[in-house]
Amino acid sequence: MSRRPTPPSLVVLKKELIDGVRDLRSLFSAFFFPLLGPLTIGLVAINIDKVTNDQEIETLYVEGGERAPALIKRLEQDLEIQPAPADAEQKIRDGEVSVLLRVPDDFLERSARGEPAVVELISDGSKPDSRSVTSDVEEAVAAYSSELGVMRLLARGVDPSLLRGVSVDRVDVAPPERRGGDIVGAVAGMFVIISAFFCNLYLVIDATAAERERKSWEPLLLTAAPRGAIVLGKWMAGLTFGYAGVIATAVLTLFPLAWLDLERAGIRLLITPGAVAVILVHLLPLAAFASAAQLLLASLTRSFKEAQTYLSLTMFVPMIPGMWMSIDPLPAAPWMMAVPALAQQMLLTRTISGEATPILWQLGAAASCMAFAALALVGMRWVVGREQ
Repeated sequence: MSRRPTPPSLVVLKKELIDGVRDLRSLFSAFFFPLLGPLTIGLVAINIDKVTNDQEIETLYVEGGERAPALIKRLEQDLEIQPAPADAEQKIRDGEVSVLLRVPDDFLERSARGEPAVVELISDGSKPDSRSVTSDVEEAVAAYSSELGVMRLLARGVDPSLLRGVSVDRVDVAPPERRGGDIVGAVAGMFVIISAFFCNLYLVIDATAAERERKSWEPLLLTAAPRGAIVLGKWMAGLTFGYAGVIATAVLTLFPLAWLDLERAGIRLLITPGAVAVILVHLLPLAAFASAAQLLLASLTRSFKEAQTYLSLTMFVPMIPGMWMSIDPLPAAPWMMAVPALAQQMLLTRTISGEATPILWQLGAAASCMAFAALALVGMRWVVGREQ
């Protein structure tokens, strides 16, 4: 029984995968980038600990604190109070003292008469630590001033609630998955989406521009393999590396997020094996588009450096939606599903935030990526067809 011949596209696929495995640059781009996910998660964990854990008590230096014992007692709830050293203002300029609170001599007299009393808050606004202490002092003084005003009204037989014409009672109906989930999902999703464009970068360059430099491009075109089969084989090789990087990045980036105690920061993410599987399904068409678009761009170049320069710029394309969504999250809209990378960013964020997405939107996002991928492959087929 005769053996059926292997399709030319699969022969090209096998050849490109073998070359990619042998090329250290291709392996580096495919497997180094996913390791950035755990590093990013580690930075997120450190920032969460800084926000949620008890911070070190900051020091406030006070001059004339004996004139305002009630105010000092209120400040001691949030700050460590220390007597002001000699020449405190100069020490502030030199960076030896952060913030100085000066209570004037007439503080008690003005308070006894029911007049507004003024305290001086001296600091160097160019230093971050002084800005933090200054903010804490201003909040504490404002709270003390409000309490003092209430007591003065009560002493005169006036109901303090009369001063409040309207009050706000905030009722947050958002589920925990939505509180901060959009921002965390946008940042994590940006890394996963970029992997579709980065992890196959050097394989794509090696399969096009580098072959021209090695003088192996023309012999490949002189074989009996149809031009379309050559394009298809190279595209499948790029897709294989790109999607392998997507899987590794998604697993190494998303699952560690599920292990973090994000609920202390009011964030809950629905990261389960099922959710990650759905995300990977959404990202497969994007990886197909990325491989096709980069192959088309690389096929138009004549050297490895030229291809590397142009294809490196494609890294910024998937970064834009992630940065946009992390800075100014927008509500999902049907038109977004027609934009590759933006559609996948939106789908990924909604998935890990626990939001349902209409099936037509999901199909539209996949169809858009595959349509653009098909156009890029047709374009590359035309470019290859011109070469004799």
